[in-house]
Amino acid sequence: MDEQQALLDQLHGLQAPAVSGVPAIGWWIVAALLGALVFAVWLYQKKYQQRYWFRQAMIEIDTIRNNTDQQNPQALLARCSVLARKLALVGVPRAKSAGVVGEPWLQQLDLMCGEPVFSAGAGKLLVQAPYQSNPTIEADQIVELSHALEQLAKAKLSRRTQS
Repeated sequence: MDEQQALLDQLHGLQAPAVSGVPAIGWWIVAALLGALVFAVWLYQKKYQQRYWFRQAMIEIDTIRNNTDQQNPQALLARCSVLARKLALVGVPRAKSAGVVGEPWLQQLDLMCGEPVFSAGAGKLLVQAPYQSNPTIEADQIVELSHALEQLAKAKLSRRTQS
């Protein structure tokens, strides 16, 4: 027993290791991933909000196309005209396109599109039909005009994404 007691007397108490003030590397990785996730969500939300006008324009274009049989063509043409003005104002100072009418208006829309889809196509309706007392407007012309408006919206979106 003396030998056992001597061995037990040689044992020291447990000493806890020194605690570092710096978290372990795993916590740094978790914090970095969490920060990256928050940043990615913020970027996505910002991009989503910036494209709100485009989604609204596409909904309006689809509504115009789907109502060609049910709604008065003159009312649809008025909606197309309003939408063209709204799209022209996206990303452009109001004074630059607010007062333009007639052929210069169609040329400005063509310039925004990058192609002569308004001055050479159904865009002529935007200049001629609203000032006639009883214009004859076909549903095909409204659909063609809606395609031109869609092309305008996509061109404005691609220019905004590039800048």
